[in-house]
Amino acid sequence: MADLSFSKSKLQDFLSNLHADGGGDWPEAVYEGLEAATNDLNWRKKSKRIIILVPGSPPHPDSISNVLHVAQNFQSQGAR
Repeated sequence: MADLSFSKSKLQDFLSNLHADGGGDWPEAVYEGLEAATNDLNWRKKSKRIIILVPGSPPHPDSISNVLHVAQNFQSQGAR
């Protein structure tokens, strides 16, 4: 995860240096990633908050309702 920045070049650099590794199971920790993005990043109070989530696989079946809850809560706060 990369912390927030105004710099497009920092974002491009971060994204261009991502490499898939590990895995072996089909579902992914989508809930954990989305929760970290909504709660662990340093969002400014009046910022336009947008999360682009790019999983390579679906979430673990037992976490789907949690994924929806976190996304709906984030959206209810005016975020996307």
